[in-house]
Amino acid sequence: EVRLDTLDAIAEREGIAQVDLVKIDVEGHEAAGVRGGRRLLERDRPRIVVELGGVERLRAFRPLLPEGYRIFVPRWH
Repeated sequence: EVRLDTLDAIAEREGIAQVDLVKIDVEGHEAAGVRGGRRLLERDRPRIVVELGGVERLRAFRPLLPEGYRIFVPRWH
């Protein structure tokens, strides 16, 4: 059994006052991860590091662009 919870719920329950960095690795559920952390992301504006299986998953992060977030995709040589 795996317990699932949102970033927002964890931050509230644990009394986390400030988040500077969030790493998201949710195997194709990026949109749900963003939705589940929306309040925290808007409140603290942390840097977000994401492991994606393909650039098509970047669509999940479009809702953050109006909030001032920018997307950088590293180029591996």
